[in-house]
Amino acid sequence: MEQNRSERVPSADYECRSSFQNKAHQVLSSISDKSSQEVLSYHDETTKNYKETIKNLQRINETVAFIVEAMDDMQDGLEHKLNWLTNFVGGTGQEKGFEIF
Repeated sequence: MEQNRSERVPSADYECRSSFQNKAHQVLSSISDKSSQEVLSYHDETTKNYKETIKNLQRINETVAFIVEAMDDMQDGLEHKLNWLTNFVGGTGQEKGFEIF
């Protein structure tokens, strides 16, 4: 009978270790799957934010380009009017002491 007991102990020990390893593997798989899902979720959110940022930067760039063009047009118009005024004042025979620039 003693051999029977000694044969059972290693078998029970092996089953216990095997069960423990299976449980550990399940837990690690669960953690790994959770972590992977978190990383993928973070990646998706980051990609979405990146695309939104690029879209906003494009809008800002278009707005700045519009403002620069409007200011150039305004400057051209102002220079044209100042030239007209200078020619008008200079062409009336009035004193040359009045200068715009």
